[in-house]
Amino acid sequence: MSIEYSIVIPVYNSTDSVKILVEQLEEVFLKTIKKSYEIILVDDGSPNPQTWPTLQEIYKSHDNVIAIQLMRNFGKEGALLAGFSISQGRYVITMDDDLQHSPYDIPKMVEKQDHDVVIAAFKRKRHTFMQRLTSEMRVWFEVKYLGRPRHIKMTPFKLIKKEIVEQILSIQTAYPYTSGFIYYITKDIVNISATHHPRKYGRSNFNMRRRWRVFLNLLINNTPFLLKMMIRMGFLITGLSFLLGTYFIIMKILHKVSVSGWTTIVVLLTFFSGVIIFFLGVIGEYILRILNTVEHKPAFIIKHKLTKHENSV
Repeated sequence: MSIEYSIVIPVYNSTDSVKILVEQLEEVFLKTIKKSYEIILVDDGSPNPQTWPTLQEIYKSHDNVIAIQLMRNFGKEGALLAGFSISQGRYVITMDDDLQHSPYDIPKMVEKQDHDVVIAAFKRKRHTFMQRLTSEMRVWFEVKYLGRPRHIKMTPFKLIKKEIVEQILSIQTAYPYTSGFIYYITKDIVNISATHHPRKYGRSNFNMRRRWRVFLNLLINNTPFLLKMMIRMGFLITGLSFLLGTYFIIMKILHKVSVSGWTTIVVLLTFFSGVIIFFLGVIGEYILRILNTVEHKPAFIIKHKLTKHENSV
């Protein structure tokens, strides 16, 4: 039997919330949507030793659940791609594991599934100030450099056509950024209104370190921002150096420069050395990412896979 919907859920440290989420999903699909579905739970190398046993327990007690454990923590983007790679549905739904995305909003997404991508837009997000600030920074970069429509709000709660998912999987990179891939592949994107619920268990696992890693994937792999900034700074520093050199030459001609000049030389050497080191660091990061892509380092590696149709690996 063909599967209509695949729900892909990256799981990191969760135990209680993911159990409730699966029960709510089954209720929605069995009572409201009434179409075939599969729920793909991806353990993204959780340090919590109870996470994988919990997913195994859910898998055993639910016929429509697939459980995957990754070799290590590849990040949310890698976990999504792992779920995409085994999904069989005509439509793929992505959502978080913390119950802040409600399965009861999925029917509204299904109503607009003729579009390539349907995204839940939240009127009010239950986020901290720093989370909102980093989100606004990401939005600015996506609008300016990725062609994101200004009126479209992006969240992890999405419905994506299988054809778009296949195109996303065809992009070979060790540093995936699925939102950027979506903007590149299609412009047929719409929003539906949804409610962002407060967390019921624990604190957010998407801390500043993980947010920074995702932001770097956007900044370096999907935009020319840093390279353009380096070029502009190069021109600016060259111009300032020319003006400064002209000033000292004029002062020398007018005999208004003392013999010392030691402080000026030290300051200039320190400044330009810092700029050069910064530029070399940025270039080194680009080279490292190019090497990882050329070497075909995967965005995820599956350690265990539990399905009702094939043995675990």
